[in-house]
Amino acid sequence: MESPDPVPADGTEMFARYAYAPNALGYCGPPDTAGLRGGSSAAVRATAPLFSGAWPYL
Repeated sequence: MESPDPVPADGTEMFARYAYAPNALGYCGPPDTAGLRGGSSAAVRATAPLFSGAWPYL
């Protein structure tokens, strides 16, 4: 049986994937989600420090 996501995500893609939903609901992170949704790795890396709760874990 094949894995549902056969290509492992890199760290920036994984962060963007899991951070987008709570950020879109206004729970954490900056008000502008453009850096997470469809952004480049550089945009995600620039946005990540703005998540005060997740940043210490990164």
